[in-house]
Amino acid sequence: MLSTKLRWCLATLLVFCTGRASLAIDLYSGPLGTGPEDQGWLTYGGVGGTVVRTTAGGRTTFDTTATNTIQAGYSNYFGPTPLNPSFPALSRTDGFIVSLDMRLLGEAHANNNRAGVSLIALSSDLQGVELSFWTNEVWVQSGSDFVHAEGVAFDTTAAMTTYDLEIHGSTYALRAGGNPILGGNLRNYSSFGLPYNLPNFMFLGDDTSSARGSFEFWRLAVVPEPTVALLGTGAFLLLIERRRPLREGSRQRTMLISAPDHSGLVGRRGISKRTMTDDGRTGNSTRHR
Repeated sequence: MLSTKLRWCLATLLVFCTGRASLAIDLYSGPLGTGPEDQGWLTYGGVGGTVVRTTAGGRTTFDTTATNTIQAGYSNYFGPTPLNPSFPALSRTDGFIVSLDMRLLGEAHANNNRAGVSLIALSSDLQGVELSFWTNEVWVQSGSDFVHAEGVAFDTTAAMTTYDLEIHGSTYALRAGGNPILGGNLRNYSSFGLPYNLPNFMFLGDDTSSARGSFEFWRLAVVPEPTVALLGTGAFLLLIERRRPLREGSRQRTMLISAPDHSGLVGRRGISKRTMTDDGRTGNSTRHR
């Protein structure tokens, strides 16, 4: 059986040769010209006010800046089940990538433990991470206590950026434009209740009544296992060990392979009205975040 490392290497070779990722699932593709909720993978839900949503020019703009009370976003779930029954299992043992092409247009928060734009990705066994986006920082929610944990200074407003969230084993790594910017241990938020106890759950939007935000995005996608993986934008280098003797001797040699990088893949959770709580979080729990 091939090792995980070797499968990632072979995946990169396949991308290099074919120019596409056969297992990459576009949950939302802006060039199709339709909204995220019209492409078969994501639902939209929101409460607390009017969300401005516009799909034009190959991208969707999402705006909750009218008031902090708005909680809204896109998810791969419709109620307690995935919208699309073909949505893959996200195994952290095999590894998976969630990728988002996004630019923040604005964000404001009432306290430093909240953000008006968030991305949630959970594995099949509920391990995952919630990324929070400010205009000048990307950071992680700590756990079911939901406080500001590790983060990195980053200008999220400068340009449309591909964020690749790689989850494997017990850790995550985040790349922006192909460059690593943040990493750490996975979290288990499930003790909070819905939606954090839903396997393979994804969400993109504003999930708190203590912040507001506006962003535009043109792609959200997922690679459910490292059979074929695309990371970042631009070229990336991958070291691949050759296991057979080469012409000049029997030593193992290392090949440095450069492959073109394509825009990333992303996932998000939709919010249904019946699962909103008074404190501005989703779920049936009455605990406050």
